[in-house]
Amino acid sequence: MAGLLTVYVDNLPKSMDVGWHRQLFIPFGRVEDVYMPSKRSSSYNTKFGFVRFKRREEAINAIEDLNGAVIRDYSIVVQFAKYLKVDPIDTQRNLDGAKNTNFAPSLHGWQPKPVENQSKQRASNCYLMLF
Repeated sequence: MAGLLTVYVDNLPKSMDVGWHRQLFIPFGRVEDVYMPSKRSSSYNTKFGFVRFKRREEAINAIEDLNGAVIRDYSIVVQFAKYLKVDPIDTQRNLDGAKNTNFAPSLHGWQPKPVENQSKQRASNCYLMLF
């Protein structure tokens, strides 16, 4: 399924299933795939899912027309999915501390190490989160 464009859909009612999700997007073009994870934190009252299109125009039309649409009193969020690809080899090197020594593990992911000498190195406000 290479070359497909993935659209992320959030704030879906809990009663929505994959079939209903697919039907919502069919008017915009050929829906190649629909995925709705079955588990989400119990603190959420909504579901989320993904829809994959082959053509960019179809995905853009779906996003423009459905973002903010109200389904069963829920205003849904529709946007292109954002990916964070992590190379397993680089991740292991970072875990071993061999490749990037400017970051250190913490309870909240990877954070910049404290800078001891500000004149030699500037502190970074960037965080790399690993899930």
